Amino acid sequence: MAKKERPRTGLFYYSMLGLGIALLAVAITCLAITLTNVSSFERAFSFVLLTGSFVLLFSGAFLIVWAFTTLWVGELREADYSLYTAAALEAMASGKEEASAPQAYQELVQHFKDELNELRKIVEQQQEKLAEARSSVEKLEGTLGLWLDQAIKMFRLMERTLTHGEQLNADYKRAVEDLLKQYTALVEHLGLIPIVPQRGDRFDEHLHSIYALEPSLELAGGQVISCVSWGFVVDDQVRVPAEVVVAQN
Repeated sequence: MAKKERPRTGLFYYSMLGLGIALLAVAITCLAITLTNVSSFERAFSFVLLTGSFVLLFSGAFLIVWAFTTLWVGELREADYSLYTAAALEAMASGKEEASAPQAYQELVQHFKDELNELRKIVEQQQEKLAEARSSVEKLEGTLGLWLDQAIKMFRLMERTLTHGEQLNADYKRAVEDLLKQYTALVEHLGLIPIVPQRGDRFDEHLHSIYALEPSLELAGGQVISCVSWGFVVDDQVRVPAEVVVAQN
């Protein structure tokens, strides 16, 4: 037999209200610490602390608004229902004409129907807002995916240019290298990091993909001889591994 869920009391919503205020205070404190010490903290730690602060901030605000709204609406409806119920009972007990009690019942039933219709409207409105939010998220994901594709194409263009560096003018090659540094620094903050293995690096199965194995007298087995194609990390996950030629014992 299914266990009945106990109804939530006013104490529960007051507890949620207190929890929301506490979360809000912690979020503001963490946010202040992060913004004050952003130059001294590591970038990864600052990002995690800042993200956590915003999560706590939104969670606390949501709990406060939800608990307060529920308490306020509940008190209004409880008072309203009590008023109509008392009116119906009074009509029954007062010994008025026989039509009085049915009329009071009809008014009470009609009031409940009106409340039900109002709740249905609220549910429909929330469903519409949810559909709009989902649509916005899908558009945002599409825009982000398009941006990543274009950013990777820009890296590929600079990769092809530098691959044939011996054919370039020295000033032009230096300009492309400076552009690569500036562009990398710009997109790193947005979660896109290129993987550019250098000769002598150890092969990393998480970041690299073996394009070929070649014997080498200068390098030990498992070291990178050359990079065939750059790879990319997106939001701390390898999206495209770098293709490398690896020395073989």
